[in-house]
Amino acid sequence: MTRLLLALVLLAAAVAAPRPALAAQGTGNCDSFISTLPAVIPSPGRYCLAGPLTTSAASGVAISINASDVVLDCNDYRMDGTAGTATALYAVYSNNRNHVTVRHCDLHGFYFGIVLSGGMGHLVEDNRLANETFVGTRVDGDYSLVRRNTVTDIGGSTSNISAFGIVTNGSVSVVDNHVDGVSARLAGNGSAYGIFGNTNDTGSIDRNAIGRLVLDGTGRAFGINYQTSDRINVRDNELVGAGGLGLGIRCQTANGSARDNTITGFSAGFSGCSNDGGNVNVP
Repeated sequence: MTRLLLALVLLAAAVAAPRPALAAQGTGNCDSFISTLPAVIPSPGRYCLAGPLTTSAASGVAISINASDVVLDCNDYRMDGTAGTATALYAVYSNNRNHVTVRHCDLHGFYFGIVLSGGMGHLVEDNRLANETFVGTRVDGDYSLVRRNTVTDIGGSTSNISAFGIVTNGSVSVVDNHVDGVSARLAGNGSAYGIFGNTNDTGSIDRNAIGRLVLDGTGRAFGINYQTSDRINVRDNELVGAGGLGLGIRCQTANGSARDNTITGFSAGFSGCSNDGGNVNVP
């Protein structure tokens, strides 16, 4: 009886004892933490957000990546820009660096969310980009990958009439992203682009879901639009237009292959691409 009573006391103590808080994503592997904005990353390594951050700056860069071989892990913390639709502030920016990774960032209210301009071998994954006024994310550079990002409610910039969910330049694969809500500025005759790319000769555009693309006036809505690009593969994407003048998938040449895509609500399903079967187009 005594042993049973002791066991019950110990069990009650264990249940009542406070449990340690769960750590944010991957904090044990961080070389340095970012706790204020603006911030500059000067050298290779893994950098993490220490917590939610807010900036009222209307221009410049919130986090500048000034080195190659950098991982920025926001640990799913939110970063807010509060300057409104006139903002010209970039949330995360690098220029001519190689092998930059940006993951687990929750970015709201910036002109551009993530911009990795130039270089090669970048990875942008598992981010949430919401309420950016012009572009959700832009990645330039061959051998790069944009995957599993959620891009929502992009547009409204006072300095640009059009809006873009995901933009790439070079041979960049765009896989498993969700783009929902890209709107041209009212009264500007602007266009709305889900995924837009240039000079992509070897990339795969696979399993993306794109919807709520809202043009204005004489503008157009483009689900997936690749210019000056050649041998891209566009496969298993789901695109939903909002009516009006729109184009589901555009390739530069018939070397671009479109297969097993579902396209609804656009005035035209395909342009330029080789239709390799399994595509469903409902205007």
